[in-house]
Amino acid sequence: MSEMMIKAITFDLWHTVLEEPMENFGEFLRENRTKAMEQVFEAHGLPQPLEDIERAYDVQGQRLWDIWNRGLDIDQRAQMGIVLSELKIRADQVDDALMENLLRVFNEVLVLVPPVPFDGAKQLLGELKDMNLSLAIISNTGRTGGTFFRGLMDGYGLAQYFDVMVFSNETGIRKPNKEIFLGALEPMRVMPEEAMHVGDDSDTDVAGAKNAGMKGILLLVPGRNQERGGADFVVSELSEVLGILKELEGAD
Repeated sequence: MSEMMIKAITFDLWHTVLEEPMENFGEFLRENRTKAMEQVFEAHGLPQPLEDIERAYDVQGQRLWDIWNRGLDIDQRAQMGIVLSELKIRADQVDDALMENLLRVFNEVLVLVPPVPFDGAKQLLGELKDMNLSLAIISNTGRTGGTFFRGLMDGYGLAQYFDVMVFSNETGIRKPNKEIFLGALEPMRVMPEEAMHVGDDSDTDVAGAKNAGMKGILLLVPGRNQERGGADFVVSELSEVLGILKELEGAD
C-alpha cells in the first residue's frame, strides 16, 4: 500500500464528536447556572437578586458574541468578570474562593446533563488511529472551557485517540482564523495539505480549514439547514470519513 497523502484529521467538538443531550439545552444551562450562582453569592455574603444575575448572564452572552464575531476569545475567568461587572461587584470584593466557586458551579451544571458522544464517533476514532493517523480537536468554546471538555472526553474514553486538543478560550483566537488550525497541526508535524478537518459549520470549520490549506469536510446534522460552502466533501455520517480516505488514497 502506498503512503497515504492524508496524515492527520482534525475534528470540531460540538455537533461532530459531542452533541447536545437535550432540546433547549441553552435554556437549561441559563436557568441552572444562574440559580447556582445565586447560591454562591449568598454563601459568600454578597447576595444578589436572581433576576439581576439572569440579566448579567444575558449581558455576558451578548458581550461574548461581540468578542467571538471578531475572531477572538477570552478565558472563563474573564468571562465571569463580565457578570461581576454587570452586578457592580467590586474587584476588592472578589477573592480567589468566590471566583473558583462561581466557575465550579458554572461547569458543574454540565455534569448534570453532559454532552454525549456523537453516533459512531468512538468507532471511527479507533479505526483512524489503527491507520496511524494523527488526530486533533479544534474547538470554538462557548462559556465552558477546554479544561472541562478534556475531562469529559477522558471520561468517555475518547481523549486517548487525540494527539492534540485545541480550544479557543485557551488560544485567544477562534475558527475560522487559520492560525488555530495551523497551531493544531504544528505539534503533530503535519503540513496543511496532509490534513483534513471535519465539522458541522461551513463558515468556521470548512472555510477555516481551507484558508489554512487543509481539506474541509462538512458533517450534516439532522434537522438543520446547513450551507455547504466550499466543502471538499459532505457527509451525513462520521463513518463516511473512512470512504473519503480510501478515495483520496486511490487518487494518490
